[in-house]
Amino acid sequence: MQKNKREQRMDGMKETKKTGLKQIGFMQGAVIVYSFCGVFQKLAARYPMISIQFLLFYGCSIGILFVYAILWQMILRKVPLTTAYSNRAVAMIWSLVWSVLLFKESISWNQIVGAIVICYGVYKVMAAGDA
Repeated sequence: MQKNKREQRMDGMKETKKTGLKQIGFMQGAVIVYSFCGVFQKLAARYPMISIQFLLFYGCSIGILFVYAILWQMILRKVPLTTAYSNRAVAMIWSLVWSVLLFKESISWNQIVGAIVICYGVYKVMAAGDA
């Protein structure tokens, strides 16, 4: 008996995509790009709302989101949605890094524990996806 088109599509969706080092590196690169959106928003917040500096920094933030949207679509072609979406959480860790390096802010123990929880969660999702 021949399968109809819907059944063929469902079978194709059941196939698991193995996430390799190349895909993980690409995802993390995209997440780093995405994390800079917050950096530019913080820089924009230093200036009056309709100033040239505000518009420039906020425009950069929107531009980064545009680039990230394209990268996100490229990621979804190669990586399962659950894996890709869980990796987005790593942007919080990158935000902590940028806050220390670029804005000389301090990190609390709660934030460190949160970063560890994020890393563990991403690990668990990725390990479950490779099983």
